[in-house]
Amino acid sequence: MKRTIGKFLVPAMLLGLTASCASTNSLYSSLVERKAGMGGVDRLLTYVEHVHIDTELSQDRAGAALDALHEMVSRDFSGDPLVAYSHFVSAVDACELQSASLFENIEGMKVTADVVFEAWALDLENYSSTEMRLRSHERMDHSKMMYRDIVQKAEPAQKHLVEFCTSLRDHAYFLSHDFNAAAIASIEPDLRRLGLQANDLAKQLQSAMDSLEAYIHSTSMPGAVGLAEEVVPDEPPVVQQRSVGAPPLR
Repeated sequence: MKRTIGKFLVPAMLLGLTASCASTNSLYSSLVERKAGMGGVDRLLTYVEHVHIDTELSQDRAGAALDALHEMVSRDFSGDPLVAYSHFVSAVDACELQSASLFENIEGMKVTADVVFEAWALDLENYSSTEMRLRSHERMDHSKMMYRDIVQKAEPAQKHLVEFCTSLRDHAYFLSHDFNAAAIASIEPDLRRLGLQANDLAKQLQSAMDSLEAYIHSTSMPGAVGLAEEVVPDEPPVVQQRSVGAPPLR
């Protein structure tokens, strides 16, 4: 009788292991197909890191463009007007391209987040343990709250950046046709407004960066240290090198 049981014992164990492996492989394949699970979370984190990098660069580009304008219209300016104007236009170009990059990465982050959180919510039904299901649900709600805080701060900051770049572009057009003492005097009130606009923009971008950093430090996988210097998500968004309509040098 023992021998008879032994004949069926090993096949039964193998059958159980095979079923378990098949279930694990099926779960993994499903997560990969949906770009969810650990891979999806990592992809979302990569986009968040990109948005953080773009936000920091946006601060630099906006500041550099405003500095170039101030240098150009300074009362004690003694350089080459054409060189100064060319430098200003290039700074505005860089600001606009940076704004486009920030927009593309925010959009990529939002699409990825939709997939990740939808899959997370669906997978809550797979738990056999009520306690672990509730724990995961609580963690999901916390992550979603932090993510929404990013979107609520990053999107308005990006739109404000577009408005700021647009104002600078208008001044580039204006000065391309009328760069003299009288013209410079006429835009002095604008320079004050641009300064206030730049201060507001800097605060918005910094607030967004604070939220981005909090999310990164909260969701980074074990072993990850700080912010990545350069990260490339799967199929990264491409910012088209469009013509920004730079005014001709006069």
